[in-house]
Amino acid sequence: MEDNINWKSYYQQEPIEPDIYFKFVCFYQAMTELYDRELTDERSPYDKTEAFISENIRGICEAYSQNLYDCIREYIWRKTKVPFDIERWRKETRQRYSAQGWIDLFEHFRKEKDEIILDMIENIWEYGRIRKDDEQRKYIIIKNPFLETK
Repeated sequence: MEDNINWKSYYQQEPIEPDIYFKFVCFYQAMTELYDRELTDERSPYDKTEAFISENIRGICEAYSQNLYDCIREYIWRKTKVPFDIERWRKETRQRYSAQGWIDLFEHFRKEKDEIILDMIENIWEYGRIRKDDEQRKYIIIKNPFLETK
């Protein structure tokens, strides 16, 4: 493809970094898996990274993941000024990583000081930290394990 294509006139918008949705999905998958692990101490005897979620806390995990998903959608809009693209999101969620694979990849991005990942770590909690879960009658707090509280 030619480098001198006027992308805005061709697509009616500025192009977004090609792998940015992959980073959004990586962040989402890693955070939800880490949260699930935080809520349970039941582990597989064969794989200590595998967590079992009991029915008692499944609702809390689902509420957390939905809230995080909503936060990321809002973040995408604020960061890119382009509406959320569900097809790009779905395409990236089809990557064949294990739960631990997503966490390892997320840690790699964080250690490499990836701009998008670091920005999400720092800022995503502004867009919906606490959500009341009526079904569980509890507040689910999305805490940021990477920022130190003072």
